[in-house]
Amino acid sequence: MRIFPPEYLAPISPEVPYEQKRIELNLSTQMVYAYEYGNIVFETNIASGIPGDPTGGTGIPTTTPAGEYSILDKVPAKHMGYSYFSSQTSGNLLADVDNYVLPGVPWTLFFTRQGHAFHGTYWHENFGTPMSKGCINMRNDEANWLFRWAMPVSKPDAVATRGLGTVVDIHY
Repeated sequence: MRIFPPEYLAPISPEVPYEQKRIELNLSTQMVYAYEYGNIVFETNIASGIPGDPTGGTGIPTTTPAGEYSILDKVPAKHMGYSYFSSQTSGNLLADVDNYVLPGVPWTLFFTRQGHAFHGTYWHENFGTPMSKGCINMRNDEANWLFRWAMPVSKPDAVATRGLGTVVDIHY
């Protein structure tokens, strides 16, 4: 388990009521915006999911889903990947070259039960271009800002935080 200094988890604008914070993601422009009281307080470009299913019909779509969501879970560092599932069906951990294993994905904000999330990215710098498996890839420092800003407020001693989460609006 990775231990973070308190300033990495210190909330940003915790006094702003839940209903006055909102995250907007424009898939066409690959931009994310954070709003307080209807005013933009943060914006950056991101890398969303690759449209369609470029995995060759594995049944795991890579498109980032449009719609209205809310932050469900906040996890400071999350092990992510598909290879475990492949190994269960094929017996070969690396049977599919499209599979991946990413330990310690930072500043993860889940917004669907299927695992779609905003998170930091240490494996590429191609922001502004769709290239993920469905998640919202962000620069690590910007993902940390969003993690600290979004509701619910993180509990420093918790592996994950759940609660009334910030609204997320994803559209084209």
